[in-house]
Amino acid sequence: MSAIASGLSGMQAASLQLDVAGNDVANLSTAGFTPALGGLVEDMVALVQAPILYAANARVVSAADETTASLLDALA
Repeated sequence: MSAIASGLSGMQAASLQLDVAGNDVANLSTAGFTPALGGLVEDMVALVQAPILYAANARVVSAADETTASLLDALA
């Protein structure tokens, strides 16, 4: 798997984590609702963690793109 594909996959995973945590928090007071992440503490951690993970993976994509561009420039 390329670094760009790996970074994009991580960005998608972070986005999904944020969606799931947001859904859990929004439905916490709904009768019979079972949170996907386990509870409010886990959801709050995910809400803080997901944007950090997204940004880190975006940096991986950016670094891979810069490296590829440099390599192509060197080969030209």
